[in-house]
Amino acid sequence: MTIGNLPESDAPAPLDDDVRARMSKVLGHRQFDCFRVGGVQSLNNDVRLLVTADGQRLAVRLASARGRNHLGVDPLEEGAIASLAGVAGIGPRVVHAGTDGLLVTEWINGARPLAADGFADALRRRAVIDLVRRLHELDLPSGPGPARSIFERIAALEASALAAGRAGMPERHRQKLTRLKASAQSSQRPTHHDLWPNNVLDDGERLWLVDWEFSGCGDGVYDLACIAVSAGLDPDEERAMLVQAGRPSGDHDWLSAMKWVARYFEASWGLVMAGLGASATDGTGQAFDYGAHAARMIARLDD
Repeated sequence: MTIGNLPESDAPAPLDDDVRARMSKVLGHRQFDCFRVGGVQSLNNDVRLLVTADGQRLAVRLASARGRNHLGVDPLEEGAIASLAGVAGIGPRVVHAGTDGLLVTEWINGARPLAADGFADALRRRAVIDLVRRLHELDLPSGPGPARSIFERIAALEASALAAGRAGMPERHRQKLTRLKASAQSSQRPTHHDLWPNNVLDDGERLWLVDWEFSGCGDGVYDLACIAVSAGLDPDEERAMLVQAGRPSGDHDWLSAMKWVARYFEASWGLVMAGLGASATDGTGQAFDYGAHAARMIARLDD
């Protein structure tokens, strides 16, 4: 839900003393300056550009407390999969991933997030699908336990929405989600779980995947479903995408199911954020309406 690595603005952005002390330790106590990142759409967190005295540039993601407390985000899971993707060259290299949600990555010069219709272009979409296929072919990193599936993440969001005073999802939709969870494939591969255009960076030469806070395990079709929803693909285009991603075109029924789950996830996330009274601006600088976003996604569940 966040994007970073845009060209920096000239506005300095002083860090809180505690965060600055942690960053200083991460950097071996080198001196640095911190800047706001121009044009960043940050719906969950805060992204900054950090420039050290010796000229190194880093992207710094300051996680909000609501991520851990209300969105079910686990910094250990996020850091493990972001690091895996960084080593593979799928995402920026991770410099530091703290248990407190402080994530520091390499700065990708000249990189900009894709626009809302960024997956509509066929050539760019193929490049995104190639990155996604590479991600899904990686083994899950070892750690304290398996990264959570999209269904487990939705359960955490629904619990938080209820705690925040928001009505739960309609019962017919909850029952359908339960059926889909029971029929889910057992494949355990790294899955991004938030693969929308604003989480793909273009540096003019290649693309990068960013924002791993909801990443976990799955069969990967969920990521392809996000692409299909965003691009408005027709069935033939969806089958071609499946083949390019190394999956049989016969998986199309499951892709359709995962498109439904993607909307359910977005609705649940929107309900939590609205219930918490969160505020942010979108990529155009307009206030983002979390409640309206949830309502749109819920309406699409009956399509």
